[in-house]
This record gives sequence, structure tokens and C-alpha cells, in this order.
Amino acid sequence: MQRRRVPKPSNSGADGIVGVLVFISVAMLVAGIVMVVTHAPSSDIRAKDYDYIIVGGGASGSVVAERLSRSGRHSVLVIEAGPEIQDDENLVLLGSYTPTLARDFFNTFFWQTAQENVPDVPDWQYSDGRVLGGHSKVNDAVFDRGTDWMFDEWELITGDPIWATVNVLQAFRELETYDSPLSNPSRRGYTGPLHVWEQMTADLQEIPTDMATTFVQAVEQMTNLTRLDDYNDMFTASRLGPLLRWQFTAAPNRTRYSADVAILTPTVRARKNLQISKSSTATHVIFSGSKQAKAVRYLHNGKEDVAHAKKRIVLSAGINTPRILQQSGIGDVTTLTNANIPLIVNNSNVGYHMATHNGIEATFLKNNTHAQSLNLADIYEGGAFLPDPRVTPDPVSPRRVKLVAINRGSEMGLKVIDLQPTSTGYTRVFSNDPLRTVQASSNIFDESGDMDMMVKTVQRYVCGLHEEFNGYGHGPAIDDEYRLINPPLVICNNTGAIEDWIVANADVFSFQWSSMCRMGAVNDDSSVTNSRGSVWGVTGLTIADRCLFPRPHDGDVQAASYLVGKIIAEQIIAENF
Repeated sequence: MQRRRVPKPSNSGADGIVGVLVFISVAMLVAGIVMVVTHAPSSDIRAKDYDYIIVGGGASGSVVAERLSRSGRHSVLVIEAGPEIQDDENLVLLGSYTPTLARDFFNTFFWQTAQENVPDVPDWQYSDGRVLGGHSKVNDAVFDRGTDWMFDEWELITGDPIWATVNVLQAFRELETYDSPLSNPSRRGYTGPLHVWEQMTADLQEIPTDMATTFVQAVEQMTNLTRLDDYNDMFTASRLGPLLRWQFTAAPNRTRYSADVAILTPTVRARKNLQISKSSTATHVIFSGSKQAKAVRYLHNGKEDVAHAKKRIVLSAGINTPRILQQSGIGDVTTLTNANIPLIVNNSNVGYHMATHNGIEATFLKNNTHAQSLNLADIYEGGAFLPDPRVTPDPVSPRRVKLVAINRGSEMGLKVIDLQPTSTGYTRVFSNDPLRTVQASSNIFDESGDMDMMVKTVQRYVCGLHEEFNGYGHGPAIDDEYRLINPPLVICNNTGAIEDWIVANADVFSFQWSSMCRMGAVNDDSSVTNSRGSVWGVTGLTIADRCLFPRPHDGDVQAASYLVGKIIAEQIIAENF
């Protein structure tokens, strides 16, 4: 079978997303935003002065805002495109995972951007939360720090010890209040603002479910890996293995601890030197003649405003950070010329190297006596971090595959996620209208071997689980009530058929993107900022969000987004730019 390949990105892909552009324009008009078609400021712009301006109120931006306003000596403005929502139970309570929330409320709580260049999947999305709290308000709330190996790589790539595992671990400890007794106290924090709770340790469900236990036993037998007591331990032994309990940024009563709740508390918001402008869409950073970032142009209540920064502007806009840079004149010269945007800095890395955690979901019939958790916040029941099934040790990373087990009553859903894809994508503007959507694609299953890795993962880990459940694998049957039904068992040895199944069943929503403005070392020719988030070629402008990740995250991007906000904010306070 000839493998599907995604076409290389071009600068002429606007026609394929005309429908999306119309939809975005209408949605923004409904929200009270007037389309701006020139760069010239309107006559009623109201100038405001602050020490720091932060664009984006998600996980990273909230941490930066809290830290920069803490002393009371500096005035801080947060510009957040979305509204504040504190009373919608769909966002306040955990009980469904992100694709379900996106399916039901995509027009309400999410940025709406289609991906191009995805074969056979016309509705492929590139999205994130559009609400105060950002991604942390709409995601599964899984808390996964990542591994020591990954942060050692960050330190190596940037040449900066602020990203060394020992410093990262300390920052995580200061961020969190760990609510579970099942941990090594020397590795966890107990006084931070971010509550982290371990599932199946609360009232109603204080022990792992039967399904979680059965799943973990099967993975142990299949891989000969020991189960993980705390996958966030951040030492080598916590990299690989099955796990009974996931950790969440939530309380045992199912209440979500998103950034707007955990970080921007009522006490923080009461600070006289902190202002949060909600439903405000940042469009450009304004530079002086010497390329000093001086102000941010944004839309609020149908009017165009400009806020001036005396010290520094921080972009924590997530999905929109590369768009704002490009609209401001920082990006690939060809892209900006085609979009009729005046060039400030030519950097072809802006918006590129995009990585994301795409996945698929397999389905098993399960033992009907294995009831779902009584705690509705236990949206997952077991999981595993596994190596690349093709080669050991993995030349890319030790932790390559993530399995997530979901109890669906008579069935077990099994999410299969590639944590370290080698395919990279892009997000780029094609118009100088700042409210037009971008061209974007994760280039999923490009000719880089990711498809081969996923095929082998299905064969080794998905089909392999069926064998362990039914006694055809490495030991006796674990529970022969568990049987693989999707993909069909008959295709397990048919590479072409598995490829077709993967393309047809891959998630159409992409939320785990990173690295579009990655940090690096001087003269590395692949980065957008230095190791402290300062944008190359200009002064006074810092990026602090997951766009900075110099390589894909081998856990969940939420935890590392809080981390980046904390570490970059400390560098700003210390004036280590």
C-alpha cells in the first residue's frame, strides 16, 4: 500500500479554508468585535500606561501576572481574549474529557481554526481554550510534569541551567499543593497555589477500580515494566510503566483548579496594581524605531485601544503567540511580504517546528462487572507510559507512547498518544488583517516515520493487550472478557489496513501543540527566543508559554505551561533577559 503523505506547506492555502474564515468572522462579530482591516490606529484609541503588559490569561500568563504584581510596586495589565466563566458546570466540574467538551461547546469556549493539508479528514482542528484560564479551563486537567530526561534535553538545547531537572523539580514543588498521601514527600509540594489530586483516593472511590487493576496487570505482563506509584516523581524510575491513578489539577469534589481559580484568586485580583481586561483581543505589538517593544494594540468592546508598557511586554497567548508576532512584523520575510506586513525582524522559525500529541482511540469489550468509578472526576481508569515499540532504547526519547484507559460501561476505550512525534507543523498568517484565521497544520503522519511508529504501537501494545487479556501473550489470561473490537482483530498483522484505520480514527482535535516559538541558544538558527524567553532581534518583548518548548513535551503540556510561566516570571523580576 502507498503511504499517505501530507503535502508540504505552501503560501497559497487560503482558498481551502474560506468557510472557516467566514465562520470566524461571524463569531467574532457576534462577540462584539469589529473587524480591523488596516494597521492604522483609529481616532478614539485610548492610551494607557503600565509597567508590564501580559497578553493571555491562561496557565502561563496567570502565573506571570501573579508574580509580576506580587510586590505591589509594578502596574500590570493582562489582556485576555476570552470571557471569564465561573458558574458553568461544564467547565467547573470534571466529568468528561476535552474532545467531548470541544464537541459540545466548540463555538463557545474554544478558538476555532481548521488545519489544512490533512488527508481524508476535512474537519481537522487546531484549537485551544478561549476563556480566562485558557487551556487549563477546558482540558482534561491531567497533571503530568514530564521526565528528567526531557528537562535535561531542554537544558542541553538552551545551554541554560535554569531548565535543569533539579531546578525544574523545585519550581514544580513551589507551584503545587499535592492532596494525595501516595507520594515521596521530597518530590512533591504542599504549599503552592495549584492543587494536584490523585484520582481514586477520595470519598466514594478510595481504591482503584477493577478495570484499572485489570488493565495494569495486562500491561505489566505484556511489557515486563513495573507499575508506577508516582509518574510525576521526575527521577529515571518514573519514566516508564503502567499506572493505576492519574493526577489532576482538581479537588476530590470534582472542582477544577484552572489557572483563573488557582492562580488569579480573589486576593490576587484585588491588587490595585493588577488589571485584567477580558474579552480583549490583542492584535499587534508596537515597536519604537530602535525595535523596542513599547505597546500592545487590542480590541475591546468594539473599540481599538493601545496599552503602553514601560518595562516589558509578555506574550502568553498560546495558540495566538506566533500570530501576534507575525502580525507585528516578526517572522519569515516571505510569509510577511505575502501578507503585506512590514518587516521588523526576519526569523523563519516563528510559527514553525509545531509539535502536537495526536492520538487514536481503540475499543475493547470489557468485563461488565467492572463498574465505573463512583467518583465522576475519575474520567480515566489506568494508563501507561511506554517506549517506542520499534527499538529499545528509543533514539528519540525514553517515553514515547502514552496509553489512557477510559471506562465506558460495557467497553474500555484506550487512547493511544504519540508523545514525541518527529513530524512538525506550522501556523502562519496570510493576511495583515489580525482577525483573519491562520493557516495551520500539524503535518500529522508526514514522511518522518510517525505513521510507522503508530502502526507498530497498535500491533505491539493494542493488539498485544488483547493477547494478554486472553492468554495468548507472555503469560496466563488476565481476563478473557476483555476483547479487542476496534481495530478489528483480523487486521493486527496487516500494516496497510492498520494505516487506513489510523487515518480514519485519529483525533480531529489538536490541543497539545507546542514549540512554534521555541527557545534556544545564540546563533542556533532554529529558535525564536533565548533561554529566558526574550525574542531575538528586539528588546522589551518576552514569550512565556508552551510555544517556548524546545522539543515536544513527554507528558501533558499543562503542567509545563505553569512551569514556564513561573521560571520566566522569575527571570523578568531578576532582570535576567
